[in-house]
Amino acid sequence: MFPARCFPFARPTFPLSASPPTDSPLLFQPCNNSGFTDPASTVGWSIIDFDWSNAKALWVAQRPMNDEELLQQQVVMSTSASLGQTVWVYRGSMWAYPWYTSVRKTLEDPAYSDWYVKFKPQGPWYSDKCDHNYDPPVCSDLYHNQERE
Repeated sequence: MFPARCFPFARPTFPLSASPPTDSPLLFQPCNNSGFTDPASTVGWSIIDFDWSNAKALWVAQRPMNDEELLQQQVVMSTSASLGQTVWVYRGSMWAYPWYTSVRKTLEDPAYSDWYVKFKPQGPWYSDKCDHNYDPPVCSDLYHNQERE
């Protein structure tokens, strides 16, 4: 259920058991890179926090990438399986994930260019302004997170 490719912080806060304890609220941060997290695995937990990389194998295959929409679908799946459950999505907004449709739209719209830090031409902190996940690469002067597939 938790492939090694998920970020280290994307693990359940408490050890998993056959059923979660019911005497206190619990936070569960599942991450399944290969597809959606099985909603049955989230039943009984008070708070679910889906990592941005959940279902990564599905959204990286799309052009443009649609992580935001798949995370919304995951939330609906989980809340439908366990009514009254609180579900969060870890967005990492300070990194400007271009695989979120709402972020990508502002990155592509010059009216929002002041919202973003500009790429530096050289170090000590340097990041390539071109995203090589695309062929040809997509480039922007506005800093945004990039991760190789």
